[in-house]
Amino acid sequence: MRNFDSSEPDEVRREAMNFNFEQKLTEIGIDQKKLALVKPELDHYRQLVASEFLIDQQEKTQLALLKMLKLHKDQADRPGGKPYISHPIEVSRILVEEFGNRDVDLVSASLLHDSVEDQAKELAFEEIRKQYGDIVIDDTFVETHKEEIRSLALKIIASEFSEKVARILDKLSNPDFDALANPDHEILDKNEVTKKKNNLYLEHVKDIIQDPDVLVIKLADFLTNFTTVPDLEDSSQKTKFIRKYVPVAKVFIDRLNQGNIPETLEEKKEDIIRRLVSTSGKLT
Repeated sequence: MRNFDSSEPDEVRREAMNFNFEQKLTEIGIDQKKLALVKPELDHYRQLVASEFLIDQQEKTQLALLKMLKLHKDQADRPGGKPYISHPIEVSRILVEEFGNRDVDLVSASLLHDSVEDQAKELAFEEIRKQYGDIVIDDTFVETHKEEIRSLALKIIASEFSEKVARILDKLSNPDFDALANPDHEILDKNEVTKKKNNLYLEHVKDIIQDPDVLVIKLADFLTNFTTVPDLEDSSQKTKFIRKYVPVAKVFIDRLNQGNIPETLEEKKEDIIRRLVSTSGKLT
């Protein structure tokens, strides 16, 4: 695989970057049906990045995009049936195209926003091998080494991207709400546990979005999740999402009205609030 050379003209570097992307995409081995389903979004996103960022920034963004595709390629489909890899692409698209954000660290973090929470074992795999040797990294190992694996995953992100990206992902990654809702492993009513988990999620979101960098990514993430709920078929899963997300929409509205938000987001604030209110109205 050809390495990028910063001394070459931009067009040559762009050609090499595109060649490397296609080659790496083949190596990752994404299911062809899934790839075909997300190709329009993927192509649009890459064109968006090419039009809005300098070549050095495009190269950094491509590294994050490829990392995301590799980590999430086998993850279960989204509730609406779309391949999971479509979700980080959409979150990052909103950040760049709708929110007007041009911070490459934030763009990388948006693409990788679920990586530590969902794929910490994959991120930390080589480091685990270095520390523990040729062991079976099964569910039991992951459960008993959860915090260590998370720390290793964040260390990898900091090394491959930046400390800033790792800091943001640390905040974006949800804690173990199951354990927090029932720390003593009691036999509790399922609805009561769910209510506790929803309250914990709400408080977590309220806390982390005080950070403006985290706010823009979490808001883009929430919009992709929340605004698609009305389109889901009526089911217990849809009811679960309504109970989880509708109260959190108000948390975002309050935060947007609070101030201390990025200037590019300030310009879109009223429109975003209208979308949140409109979706809430459809669901209540």
